[in-house]
Amino acid sequence: MKGKMKHVSRVAGVAALTWLFLLGSRQAQAGDDSWKLCKGTDADAAITACSPLIGSKKAPDHARAPLYRGVAYERKMLYDRAIGDFDRAIEVNPNYAVALNERGVAYAQKGEYDRAILDFSRCWARVMLNQPAEALIDCNRSLTLQPNDPATLDSRGFAYLRLGRMATAIEDFNAALALDPKLATSLYGRGLAKRLSGDAEGGDADISTAAQLQPGIVADFTRRGFPVR
Repeated sequence: MKGKMKHVSRVAGVAALTWLFLLGSRQAQAGDDSWKLCKGTDADAAITACSPLIGSKKAPDHARAPLYRGVAYERKMLYDRAIGDFDRAIEVNPNYAVALNERGVAYAQKGEYDRAILDFSRCWARVMLNQPAEALIDCNRSLTLQPNDPATLDSRGFAYLRLGRMATAIEDFNAALALDPKLATSLYGRGLAKRLSGDAEGGDADISTAAQLQPGIVADFTRRGFPVR
């Protein structure tokens, strides 16, 4: 009788462990699915998926969920809500360059340019304000202080794009990517410059890679005056 009871206990124990394992696997899968939707290009789905992840242990880090929800609000032109989420991301990581940049974009879309410039580097702010000649002055000044800053090289590349200087833009995007190979904005900018230089195949390849690294980049930069042409 004791042997039978031990056998039953072992079976029950194995069943309980199996159930816990399956439950954990399902929860992990659900978390992964939510995170994919949170990062995705469907704004409504992203807002729904990101909301429970903000402040949750399921998020890979506590700054990215509010960032992605803010970007989703930005796509829906709900700029005040977007700014609130970028504030949350910056509170978690005060040096979060992407969140600072996106908050600057939201302020610029609202016409609050003075506040936008506080978040942007002056170099990028001039690019956003469609002042490419002035942007070059600020970008060059920044690069004398930090010659190998990929963000500034990226910004100057977009200034050259505004000016129609495609070969020089490609040089800056190449330099930025040599320092940061996964800088999606430089891949996108280089793709635009290649297409406008007659290299549609090479341009499309860069833009496709940029979109894989940063979903929604095409729509975001189209709004900022850099559509695929």
